[in-house]
Amino acid sequence: DLETTPTFDLEITVSDTGFPSASVTATVHIDLVDVVEQVVVVNPIDWQSNELTVRIEGGMLRVVNVADNGDIVPPVPAETVSAIQINGRDDVIDRVTVDFGSGDPVPAGGVTFIGGAGAGDEIRLSARSIDTFGDITHTLDGPDAGTIAVDNNNVFFSGVESINDPLNAQTRTIVLPTSDDVASLTPGILNGDFLSEVHTAGNSAPLDVFRAPAGALLLDLGDGSDSLQITEVEIALVGQLQLRGGAGDDTFDIAFGATGL
Repeated sequence: DLETTPTFDLEITVSDTGFPSASVTATVHIDLVDVVEQVVVVNPIDWQSNELTVRIEGGMLRVVNVADNGDIVPPVPAETVSAIQINGRDDVIDRVTVDFGSGDPVPAGGVTFIGGAGAGDEIRLSARSIDTFGDITHTLDGPDAGTIAVDNNNVFFSGVESINDPLNAQTRTIVLPTSDDVASLTPGILNGDFLSEVHTAGNSAPLDVFRAPAGALLLDLGDGSDSLQITEVEIALVGQLQLRGGAGDDTFDIAFGATGL
């Protein structure tokens, strides 16, 4: 059983039956490594600029420096990777993009981005404009932590202050932390650009910028006594927005006659 006994000695004998006959025996020590369980790790010292991208290229998983497309760590066959962990730098604005444009770069164990101390770190998602995903869920666990699930492929983050997710999705869910949150839902910079933002007072959750789904958007306030203010919504969300209060005493403050409602 090579899974439970990956280290063993193999005795090899080579015999020559000619004249005169002879034989040689040697023992070879073998250590097997299951390459399917490889974890790709990027450490703070590996960063060469403020932006890295994780993507698939020619069947290889690459983590590249955005400035020059150079590899931060050696490329490896994507099928051999079980997880990716990217450790950011303290007191430096670091940005990581998970790029689905040429294939799913998220292994079974997920992509983890640990932004480090200091403000301004960001996790981004990207894909081709023709790519559409089934469901995308953002679960926000606190001021700088959470999980993004893209069709159940998980991107974990901590020490990250903002999310930028312009992917096309059939449905979306945004779940706020279990704390008492004061949140607002607003259009992006320009109403009609399909982008919306969820802000929280005191930054009790990361700034969350996302593209309107083709179907429903569920905004779940989570547990805690929360309030949500809506004065205007992105026009692409009209008729698509669903609100859920969760446990606690929650308040929805929706402006009468608000544009888009």
